[in-house]
Amino acid sequence: VRDIARYIGSGSAYYLPRFHLMGKGARFLSPNFPAFFLGFFYYFYRKMYLIGAILLTLNILASIPYAMVFVPELLISMEIPGVLTLGATQIARFQQISNLAQTVNFIVRMVTAFSANRFYYNRVIPAVRKIRLDAEGQPPEAYGHLLQQQGGTSKLSIVVVLFILFGCSAAITNVLFYLLIP
Repeated sequence: VRDIARYIGSGSAYYLPRFHLMGKGARFLSPNFPAFFLGFFYYFYRKMYLIGAILLTLNILASIPYAMVFVPELLISMEIPGVLTLGATQIARFQQISNLAQTVNFIVRMVTAFSANRFYYNRVIPAVRKIRLDAEGQPPEAYGHLLQQQGGTSKLSIVVVLFILFGCSAAITNVLFYLLIP
């Protein structure tokens, strides 16, 4: 338990009781509110990069239909001459697609929020076992250092994800500007 707590770092008091039940084979759903409210940021923060990347990609894709409605309206409000406008049917279609995408995004967020603790358990337990095997024969300090280094949280990944989000937002907006301004 001490090894798992060292690996988790901050928040171990929250995770240890849940991991204990999971380790006994308990199948229960426990909501993880940070995972719900923070979405993909939570997974990057907890170093679950693959799940975070999948959720980030879904989030970016879900935002494109909204941008297809918002950017033309923005350009029109800026009174830029020659802006290609979408017809009412096209706008309505993009709004429907945007609503559907946001609904799917919300459902995915709910499912991942109720699965987040299980996902984290499935990451932590094998990682601690592997570190224990890799550190065999080394001093206890080295083992403890490996647990803290490979586990814990990553604030840097949050900064990187923010840059990725801003970059994708700028790219989507620039593409739409290019397509809509002749």
